[in-house]
Amino acid sequence: MKDSLEDTRMSLSGVDQRIEKAVRETMTDQFRSVKVRDVNIKPDTDQFGEDVLHIDVVYDGKSLDPKATTSFVRHLRPRLFELHEMKFPVIYFVSSADL
Repeated sequence: MKDSLEDTRMSLSGVDQRIEKAVRETMTDQFRSVKVRDVNIKPDTDQFGEDVLHIDVVYDGKSLDPKATTSFVRHLRPRLFELHEMKFPVIYFVSSADL
């Protein structure tokens, strides 16, 4: 049983790392003037009982273009689908200056 639990933790960690990589790559594509400092991912359930991914992106740099932030999910979802991740991403952008 212990081995099974550790295998599950390792695979979840691997999934999180791949999702983090997808988020970072999408950030680089969409926001060339910012540097991603940290990405925190937390699977959750929304108020309607749907599975979601809460993703906090901490970045250094100028303010983000609101038009680009509203379309970010549209650019991220295909990368998540490639990873077989079907949970809807709920993205929070946080400037490191605000921490």
